[in-house]
Amino acid sequence: MKKQPTTSQSGALARFFKATISAGLLAAFILLLNGHSSQAGSATWRLNPVSGDWNTAANWTAGGPPNGATDTATFQSSNVTDVLLSTDTEVDGIVFGAGASAFTITATPTTAVFNLLIGGAGITNNSGITQNFVAANSGDSGSHGRIVFDNSATAGTLTVFTNEGGTADSHY
Repeated sequence: MKKQPTTSQSGALARFFKATISAGLLAAFILLLNGHSSQAGSATWRLNPVSGDWNTAANWTAGGPPNGATDTATFQSSNVTDVLLSTDTEVDGIVFGAGASAFTITATPTTAVFNLLIGGAGITNNSGITQNFVAANSGDSGSHGRIVFDNSATAGTLTVFTNEGGTADSHY
């Protein structure tokens, strides 16, 4: 008579836990890779961007658009200087390099409030000319843009803020 192989319950339980842990680690690793690749990073606005939308990656050098607590957005000379936010955006700092064009950066709402949160270094203007920031109002939808300085962020020099019914806040 042939004997059927038997499996102990403890052996089966050990294999089950090993498989479950392996699957969990694999899923966590995949999420980690996807999360890392979707983060933009610090970047510089292009000389010839495809549009004026801050949140379009093609408008920035590799690593853009800047939209993270440690990201820096750098602006130099450009043929497109009216820059609009199309979603909430957070940066550590905004830098206008020596010889940069005169930019107008607008938190423009459509159906929701769009925030520009500057949470660290703030704005550094090395261009020698005035840079403009606008907290706009959508008009019909009643939404508004917001420009928020958080932590120790400062507005720097030669920066003008226009409030068209939006808000400009500082949270220290």
